[in-house]
Amino acid sequence: MGIEDPVLAVQDNAELIRDGEKLTSEIVQNYLVQVLPHASEDVIILLHDYLLSEEILAKAAFHIGTKDIILTEAMAQKTLADTFLALVAALAKSVDANHAATFVRDFLIVTLAEKDLTEIWNPARPVELLNDVLRKQNRSPAEPRLIAQAGQNTLEVAYHVAMYSDKQFLGSGFGQTIQEAKDVAAINVLSRIFGLLDSSKPIQFNKTINLSS
Repeated sequence: MGIEDPVLAVQDNAELIRDGEKLTSEIVQNYLVQVLPHASEDVIILLHDYLLSEEILAKAAFHIGTKDIILTEAMAQKTLADTFLALVAALAKSVDANHAATFVRDFLIVTLAEKDLTEIWNPARPVELLNDVLRKQNRSPAEPRLIAQAGQNTLEVAYHVAMYSDKQFLGSGFGQTIQEAKDVAAINVLSRIFGLLDSSKPIQFNKTINLSS
């Protein structure tokens, strides 16, 4: 990893952990903005916070074998997460920030490849958010239209709602209620606008970030 003697007594490395958290946050923020240029600020923030969560940091640390360099018997989730952050800071100090950025990309950001990004970003009021986006594009508010339904008066009822703006089809979604179908349709449209759909392979993991001063 570029560290000559990668042995960390995490409880004695509070400064490394703080520095690593700050640097990791900067790297993740910069990388997400670069690879998701059309995503809104709230999307970037949610993905950033997901990657910087203790659980995800700990998983990244576990998969690179940090248990072998931790000088403590406790293998708590926080210990693993702190170790990852300390490693990032140690890499920046022993090599440079760009080496640390590559490390964060290859072992932390890459975990997004396993996720449907809409599971992380799931807005509470997607129709309102869609209308905000359309308004900023000088377009008319979304017009939902019920285009199909099945299983009426059964437990397996399903509605298919399409979204239009200025008579242009934006996307559609299914739901067990009309409101749910509207919300799903709005999320699908927003995901396409922001570049989050699985089919669009939203996150590339071969980009570089130059953090050198």
